[in-house]
Amino acid sequence: MKIDTEGSEMAALRGIDPVDWNRIRQVVVETHGDANERGSIVEVLDRHGFAVTVDAQEDLLRGTDLTTVFARRIDD
Repeated sequence: MKIDTEGSEMAALRGIDPVDWNRIRQVVVETHGDANERGSIVEVLDRHGFAVTVDAQEDLLRGTDLTTVFARRIDD
């Protein structure tokens, strides 16, 4: 699943029905916001059984609030 909602990433994650979380195997989230916002996203994904990696910003993105979060099911 790819989430690129221009700042509404947490709302998108909160909108996932609990029974659907087990169907999701991988997630890529383009995050907008500070480290606290990113931390909240990582926490949600971790709580739902994903191994999470926060990508270092590419040179072109340095100085922006954009970061990519990758997550995959631990049991995959």
